[in-house]
Amino acid sequence: MTDGWKGRAACKGQNISMFFPGTGLRSNVIEKFCSVCPVSEPCLNEGLQSTRTSGIWGGTTQNQRVKIIGSY
Repeated sequence: MTDGWKGRAACKGQNISMFFPGTGLRSNVIEKFCSVCPVSEPCLNEGLQSTRTSGIWGGTTQNQRVKIIGSY
């Protein structure tokens, strides 16, 4: 995560596996971590536009992104 907005992400240098289900971390913990990130909006946009559906993107879970997409 060194190019563009990814280089400024709060998760830069973190173990990315914590952003995917099954790692033992609860979504609300990750959402709180993401809430201090200065680039959560472009991260969320990537998550909404990506074909990768799992994981936490911009502080949202897969189910939350499905609801966002459905509201367009």
